[in-house]
Amino acid sequence: GEIGQVLTVTEEGYIWQDIPVDDALDGASENAVQNKVVTAAIGALEEADSAMQDDIATLQTATTNLADTDTAIQGKIADLQAKDTALANADTAMLNSIGALQTRDNELANAQATINTNLSTIQGNVSSLNGANALIQGDITALKAKDTELTATDNTLAGNITALQTNTAKIETTATNLQKSVTDLQTKNTELEKTVAELQTKLNTLLGLLENDGQEAQVLTKGADSTFGWKNAAAGGAQGLTINLVEGWNLVAIPGNANLDESQASLLAEIEIYTYDKAQQTYAPSQGLLPLNSYWMRAPRACTIHFATAK
Repeated sequence: GEIGQVLTVTEEGYIWQDIPVDDALDGASENAVQNKVVTAAIGALEEADSAMQDDIATLQTATTNLADTDTAIQGKIADLQAKDTALANADTAMLNSIGALQTRDNELANAQATINTNLSTIQGNVSSLNGANALIQGDITALKAKDTELTATDNTLAGNITALQTNTAKIETTATNLQKSVTDLQTKNTELEKTVAELQTKLNTLLGLLENDGQEAQVLTKGADSTFGWKNAAAGGAQGLTINLVEGWNLVAIPGNANLDESQASLLAEIEIYTYDKAQQTYAPSQGLLPLNSYWMRAPRACTIHFATAK
């Protein structure tokens, strides 16, 4: 026979006949051989499509599991945020953990988008069975790697939660110690208030004495019982007078026989001196020194004041 002919059995015997070929590849072709080939190919395509649909269902189940895992992660994030409100001092560490969880959530979303893209590629390449099968195998491998990665992430999250619980215990211990420190400070503050009250009483006594000038040749003196009063100074005729100052504030009463002409200029230059202004009822910087008057003197260091005394 010739090309395009087939040996056919007829009533007249075996003869060579032309093979009819239809342009449409379907089961209604007049070519029985062509019908069998096309039908077999369609069956193979349908089987491949069924297998692919099963793979797609498996992938969708895996996606649902990923969504459930993501929901659980979001729940853990909510728990961490609730603890963050109560533990302000651990805020920075917890925010970092939440940021890491949000980053992981974005990675999961990106993975989901990648899976969707791969599914579209698989559906678009159904007619190319070999290529589609290779893509499916690649996607399954990627999903297994992603599942391993998610498992590792879960383990990391569990470690972070344990670390946060440890930090919480440390913070609670620190809060207890701080509360004890506050109590100690309150006790010390009570003691200081008592001391201030005692000093205020002594100051009021001194102010009362300062409102009444002492008599000539008297000085304001602190007695053995820690009280102040005007007492007679040493008899006149002495050639000099010294007053010892400590570093800081000193209450000084100038005797009536002190000669201040030569010494007060240097005192005013070196030492802060304040006197009580009765009219204004307050202390003001002193422009000079007068006998039988009292002054607050602030010495920059321990020193001694030397006066000449009137004869």
